[in-house]
Amino acid sequence: MIAVVLLAMVGAGTYLSTTGSRAEVTVPEVAGLTEPSAREQLRESGLQAADQTREYPSDSQEEGRIVQTNPEEGAEIKRNQEVVLYVSSGSPEVEMDDYTEASYDDALADLIELEFRESNISSEEEFDDSVPAGQIISQTPEAGEDVTPEETEVSFVVSNGPAPVSMVNFVGSTENAARNSLNGMGLENNSVNVEQSYSDQARGTIIGQTPNAGEEVVPGETTIVFSVSAGTEQVEVPDVEGDSEAEAEESLTDAGFEVETEEEFDDTVEEGNVIRTDPSGGSTEDRGSTVNMVVSQGEEEEEPEPETERFTVNVEASFKDEEDNEDDENEDDSASQTITVWLTDMNHDDEQYEQIVLDSDDENETIEVPVTVEEGEEATITVQRDDEEEVSRDVDAAETLQVP
Repeated sequence: MIAVVLLAMVGAGTYLSTTGSRAEVTVPEVAGLTEPSAREQLRESGLQAADQTREYPSDSQEEGRIVQTNPEEGAEIKRNQEVVLYVSSGSPEVEMDDYTEASYDDALADLIELEFRESNISSEEEFDDSVPAGQIISQTPEAGEDVTPEETEVSFVVSNGPAPVSMVNFVGSTENAARNSLNGMGLENNSVNVEQSYSDQARGTIIGQTPNAGEEVVPGETTIVFSVSAGTEQVEVPDVEGDSEAEAEESLTDAGFEVETEEEFDDTVEEGNVIRTDPSGGSTEDRGSTVNMVVSQGEEEEEPEPETERFTVNVEASFKDEEDNEDDENEDDSASQTITVWLTDMNHDDEQYEQIVLDSDDENETIEVPVTVEEGEEATITVQRDDEEEVSRDVDAAETLQVP
């Protein structure tokens, strides 16, 4: 019976696909194992052991045995993610790691993981041109020293980045001269933004700046903004609305503007005449700037209504008996099956059209589905019995469909 239903579904153009994958796995328990055994256990669980292990003092695990992992045992993590193994050193002493160029937060978290006391960990900041801000410049104890986590005091010197410099006054200078001066101040890697502004100063002269003179500038970080004069020459845009395209373009060109033209439909402006300009007439703009001119194409013709086709699709359904069974005599006489029909055509977008309920006495019920489509197009009829798989069929003419 199942095979027959599947064949019917395929014949009706129905396809079923399922996908699934397990993207996360659980970190297995490897405490007490040797390093090779722990690596093998992680591999079998779909994870990778980090190449470098961490020594970890432990009274509960003998030297060479795994004490813990990071991420911890039982954590749900991505498949193939690296897991760090902490191997017992067999004594309360560990070798101090090298934290230079790491962030202070990362170093602090790592030390706490190794059971260093947070109250024994401190830091101070200083400017440094070679080490990025936030990274550790030096540490005490130094890397490689044997230390006792619960007793050792650890201090870090953390970079505050390059020392800031005092901004000079560039107002009245040119942009090129200002850039050369910034390079000499060690600010060659700072972003410099230039904003053009009209003024009575000569074109190209710096008339404002941010930061202001005397304010601090951090090398490589602070953005410097110069306001540069664009001169004083401006031109009024002629009012050409209603003019012909040729007359308008001549007027704008004579005034010193570049012209770009586009067209659009308009039922109030005669075809070939100007609807509007941007900037609009009467505004003052830079000589040589572009004026966008919109020219009328006249009234837009309405598109004819599409030709349609109408037909009726009959959907037939009968009560589907399960395979005979000796116990069927005890079945509930009120058993029923629900048939649902969906329609997609010009007037429906995968909408439920009708739903009927069949009982064991119903041999053949017909649902008439009126369909409207554009000429040459198809509609889609989808049917379903109870919670069984939906079956869809594309139709372009009257026909009869049987619900599987």
